[in-house]
Amino acid sequence: MKKTMWFVSVISFIVLAAGVNAGGATAPRDQKDIRALQHAFTTAWDRADASALAALFTADGDLITPDGTVLVHRDGIESFYAAIFKNGYAGSHGQAHLLRLQFIKANVALADGEWSITGARTKDGRPREAERGLYAIIAVKTPNGWMIRALREQSSATTLSVAPSR
Repeated sequence: MKKTMWFVSVISFIVLAAGVNAGGATAPRDQKDIRALQHAFTTAWDRADASALAALFTADGDLITPDGTVLVHRDGIESFYAAIFKNGYAGSHGQAHLLRLQFIKANVALADGEWSITGARTKDGRPREAERGLYAIIAVKTPNGWMIRALREQSSATTLSVAPSR
């Protein structure tokens, strides 16, 4: 009887562990939700909807842009996006490709990927060159679902190269 209980306990642990990653999050559902968060971001970008972009952040969220501008809280983030859309980014197309996703804890994830913007214009209406770079998002699971707590964008590197682990 003791061996049977031990065996059932071990099998239960293995089955449970197979559906849970190292951070304790149920990976398939949470991965899907984080991908949906990324899709909501690019959809709001393509609509030039600064309010919808800011709503994807937690109330205390922050953003660092490729030029080093630091924006804090939803109001600051919304104002930033509204200003850039007025200055030639409305009508542009944003893309994001999630390349790595790690669950730090069941309710905290780190997402790394590549971003690009095409179709933007200068203030005087001339076409801008396409922009691209890397991003890192710290996403947190809230009662309202996954939200962005911190977004870091940079353009000095444009592809993610993961070194082999030892």
